[in-house]
Amino acid sequence: MPYVNFEASWTFLSVMGYAMRILHVDDDRVVRELLKIGMDTCSAVTVHSFEASKQALNYLEHNEVDLIISDVVMPNIDGPAFIRAIREQRLSTAPVIFLTSGFEHSRALLDSLQPIAILSKPFDPLAFPEELFRILQSAAH
Repeated sequence: MPYVNFEASWTFLSVMGYAMRILHVDDDRVVRELLKIGMDTCSAVTVHSFEASKQALNYLEHNEVDLIISDVVMPNIDGPAFIRAIREQRLSTAPVIFLTSGFEHSRALLDSLQPIAILSKPFDPLAFPEELFRILQSAAH
């Protein structure tokens, strides 16, 4: 794989006046904070974090996002049900990344929702922007 300067790539997006809007939903406060810490290193990214799927659905009724990052196991509305609700209500067509501590749900169920990635927790928050850029670059090809 050719070398890509990920920091420069995010900076380029920022200079071009583009800010990627990420919606992140996870019932674990620590995970939400870690993801935000990692993504705050990128000036071309805005993260909107929610602890519950219902809050995130309400946000999507009035706001557009470019990427959805969702926990899989959450109370009330889990990650797969959250993504199905988004699609059924036509709230967003943004690509989805699932974050999971393991495969509590079947891989086939998660794959049926067509995520661009399924990532494991815990993750390195400082390496997350580079990993995210690779995922987005791969999904674009």
